[in-house]
Amino acid sequence: MINLIFNILFGLSIGIIISFLFTNRDIYHGPNSSKICKKIFKDDDKCYKLVPKKIKCSFLSFHD
Repeated sequence: MINLIFNILFGLSIGIIISFLFTNRDIYHGPNSSKICKKIFKDDDKCYKLVPKKIKCSFLSFHD
């Protein structure tokens, strides 16, 4: 019984250490919204102005 508990705790601790080592801790912050609001982009004969919009990312979303 003690051997089983030890094996479970040992396996969990090894899994936590490995997941800590291999997780991606890069945080992406978008561009400054005040700089985007001031720019007007031209494509062919049309002009575009970008409007920043806040969205909530899901827990499982991935960003490149």
